[in-house]
Parts: sequence; C-alpha cells; structure tokens
Amino acid sequence: MSDKQPLVSILIPVYNREALLRPCIESALAQTYENTEIIVVDNQSTDGTWDLCKEYAAKYPKVKVYRNEKNLGPVGNWLSCMNHANGELGKILFSDDLMYETYLEKTVPCLKEKVGLVFSSVEIGTEPGRGMVNYRYKEETNLYKSECFIKELLLGNFGLVSPGAALFRLRDMKINLCYGTEIIPSPSIHDFDKHGAGPDLWLYLSIAGKYPQIAYFDEPLCFFRVHDGSITMTDSKTRYLDKCYFQTRIAYCESCFDKIRGQMLAEWMLKNEWRKYLRESHRWMGFYEFASQYTLDIHRYNISYFYVKGRRISYLYRRIKEYMFADKRK
Repeated sequence: MSDKQPLVSILIPVYNREALLRPCIESALAQTYENTEIIVVDNQSTDGTWDLCKEYAAKYPKVKVYRNEKNLGPVGNWLSCMNHANGELGKILFSDDLMYETYLEKTVPCLKEKVGLVFSSVEIGTEPGRGMVNYRYKEETNLYKSECFIKELLLGNFGLVSPGAALFRLRDMKINLCYGTEIIPSPSIHDFDKHGAGPDLWLYLSIAGKYPQIAYFDEPLCFFRVHDGSITMTDSKTRYLDKCYFQTRIAYCESCFDKIRGQMLAEWMLKNEWRKYLRESHRWMGFYEFASQYTLDIHRYNISYFYVKGRRISYLYRRIKEYMFADKRK
C-alpha cells in the first residue's frame, strides 16, 4: 500500500433503524482518518430511516445515500453498499453499531501488501463504555499467519464472525461475499441471504485464505450494540444460526481448503457434531444421515473412523494432528 492515504469506504447497510442510525453515522464522521466516504444504503425501510439518510447527505458531502428499489435482504444490502463504493478499502459499519474515532487511523496502516484483513477486539453491550470486550484474538497487536487464523475459525476456537470488526480491501469483499447463486453450498440450508449467518464467516475465511497474513489490533475499536432487535437478543434463532455457521465451516473445508487436510478436518468436525447431536437429542441418527445435512458428497467420508459407544478412534486424531498442525513443529 502506498504512503498516500487510501480512500476508505465506510459501508452502512440500514433497514428500519431510525432510532439508532444517527449515532452510527456520527461515529463514521468523527474518524480522525480523513480520506473517507460514507455509503449509506437504505433497504426499503418503512420508518423514518430514509428521511434521516437524506438529512445527512444534504449536510455532509462525504455522506452518500442510496435506496434499493426493493428489499434485498441483509446480505444483498451489504453487496449493494459495496457496489456503490469507490474506495480502495472497505469497512462495514452496521447501522446499530459504532466505530470509535481512531478505528481507521490505527487499522489502515496494518493492511500491508501481504495482509488480507485487519480486525480489532470489540465492545459489546447496551451502551458504549458499559459493555464487555469480545473478539480478543491474541494478547498483542501484531501480524499472524493466515493458516493458523483459519484453523482457529474452522475449529471454533475463536468466535469471530461479524465483518463489522474488520477492515478489508473493497475488491476482496466484492469477490468473496457469498450472495444469490454464489451462496454457500448446502443440501439443507437455503436462506443464508435472509440473515447473513454464514456469508459473514465465509468473508473472513475466503479473504484470509488468499494472503499469507492477517493483522489484529488488540484494542476495542468498535462497539456492537445489544438491543431487542439485534441477533444477539434473539435466543430462539441461536441454534439455527449455529447450524448455519457449522455448515459454512464444512463447505469451506470441502471446497477451499487444502484437499487432504480439508477433507480430514471436515470429517473430524462432522463426527464431533454428530456425537454432540446424539448426546443432546437422546435419539438415534446414523452418521451418514446426519452428515448428509451438511455435505453434498457424503461418500467421501470413511465410515471406518466412526465414534462407537463414546470411544474415540485415536488414529483419526493422530492424522488430524499430523496434517493440521504440522506448521507448529517447524
């Protein structure tokens, strides 16, 4: 990246957020990093959101507002924001969230040539300054191997999913966002566009996979608001959204990860999830029947590695350890 400040497009997809949109836009305007444009796309709101958008566009030249001809769903509106943007870099700012004023000042310099993305820890709560820090990846700001980052996301050791925590190259966002016919392959889930659980994680996995490094800034530089309309508060959807994220991990292993290691990791994940299902549901379902919910090619998996009566097949674990974590022995 050149010494000249690259243009950063702050992307605000919005739908019926009249009560929360104002502080969101104000946080984008307050950035100490100056070379920005603020793209706000209204997804056919039915409250006063669009009037508020026009108010800010009339007052601030860097605020550019658009309205979709029809409601495209959450993921479709993310893409609409990207298509209206002109920046080199892109930062999604959800309309109920905030970015602290030094977010771009601190993250833009981290996005070097071999770095695919940069993200920070976040504060999550009802009001800024009263929340809990989440998405804390490591104990220091630094560059980290993309391969290790991807493994941790796939294994569920790190729960980063929201793209609102990260800064990406805009071209990478457009290429790697799953939407419409390019949605995550799944035999049982067909509504990723309606909630965004899956495409958000896929964005991290696919972009990180194209670069040798990712960057992490160990400071909460943005605020995710918890409220009655947020996914965080909709407990009834939690189990289904977890299934969507698990499907995303399996699909990535099967289609994008190293062929041998990806298949082995997907097999290990499927069998762990199968055992969890049997333990929690107290009803029997064969492995192939269970796995066929998540894979389009069930016959790639070897039944000889099953878990039987709670006993772990150690050979599978040795193979996983050998292939997945070989880099740690170097």
